[in-house]
Amino acid sequence: VLRSFEQASGGYYCPPALLTITSRFEQAFITSLISSVARKDSYFWIALQDQNNTGEYTWKTMGQREPVQYTHWNAHQPSYHGGCVVLRGGSSFGRWEVKNCSDFKAMSLCKTPIKVWEKTEFEGRWPFHPCYMDWESETGLASCFKVFHSEKVLMKRSWREAEAFCEEFGAHLASFAHIEEENFVNKLLHSKFNWTQERQFWIGFNKRNPLNAGSWEWSDGSPVVSSFLDNAYFEEDAKNCAVYKANNTLLPSNCASKHEWICKIPRDVKPNFPVWYQYDAPWLFYQNAEYLFHTHPAEWATFEFVCGWLRSDFLTIYSAQEQEFIHSKIRALSKYGANWWIGLEDRRAGDQIHWSNGSPVIFQNWDKGRKGRMDSQRKRCVFMSAITGLWGTENCSVPMPSICKRVKI
Repeated sequence: VLRSFEQASGGYYCPPALLTITSRFEQAFITSLISSVARKDSYFWIALQDQNNTGEYTWKTMGQREPVQYTHWNAHQPSYHGGCVVLRGGSSFGRWEVKNCSDFKAMSLCKTPIKVWEKTEFEGRWPFHPCYMDWESETGLASCFKVFHSEKVLMKRSWREAEAFCEEFGAHLASFAHIEEENFVNKLLHSKFNWTQERQFWIGFNKRNPLNAGSWEWSDGSPVVSSFLDNAYFEEDAKNCAVYKANNTLLPSNCASKHEWICKIPRDVKPNFPVWYQYDAPWLFYQNAEYLFHTHPAEWATFEFVCGWLRSDFLTIYSAQEQEFIHSKIRALSKYGANWWIGLEDRRAGDQIHWSNGSPVIFQNWDKGRKGRMDSQRKRCVFMSAITGLWGTENCSVPMPSICKRVKI
């Protein structure tokens, strides 16, 4: 009997739930099971739905949402947000397609468990290990990410070269197992690069496998659970790999073209470090400059010497965006709301203050009531509060943590 998804999934016609498919073996069994009854261009509802209209497809079972562990999409699927999923008979037999939940009518595939669901080994490992070294993540994510950009690795690479690069670390090009991972990667790129820059990064999304009938997949084997394929350009045969931009956009690209890339590794897997890799974790990149955060307190003059010895400058801040970046980092690094030295001291020509490298002060963020004047009898130096991000002055001999900065040419 043909029904809408709402009718099929309501529990009356198909108790206790529509079919979920968790592996290629179960998919093969279902395909074989319906082959004898499926007519040309027949369709069967399964329990997969974009339940929150975000583009992320999850299993709907007994009113609950379950993550997807396996997918078997047809070419150019999932095609849009907010849909429900059918398994197709006839041509493209057994492949999955997105349909309108209320208007489209299909037969139903039901599934009844024979035992209580047990947690998988993966689910039993929570909470996860913190990220190793300079890989990054956030609370609630099971994987860690690392952005490799041209300033860091000096060259861009093809998709296959980038995937091989990630594999050297025991990782793969980044996949998005759910919408929270994509949101984190988007925030990560915004924290490192200017929002106006048109940077493109290889991720693991591709349709290079000739056995997959033109359907897109992730290089690490993760299921495709979001509808990334709204753009008609994804149908171009010559563009079998995808790049990601820092505005939640995926674009198809020729796999031989050169781009920067993002790697992904499970939290509890320690990355390999190839002998050729120059580890530079202490320096954090942001908009054509790198920053070294010294958490051990010292006098202002000590850091002026240390930064010079490292062929860098004492921290300069030239914009509100750079100020926000620095503040977010020292706030995370400071246990007790410490103040951090920056590269300003009472070294003026007339009434003008300058950064320690001689450059003019074109951005200021003084605490309320301060004008940037340092009129004390003693020489005083400028700090930034890790709590508020505002600037103040203190005796230069007071120990505080600080930051060095070097500009990438």
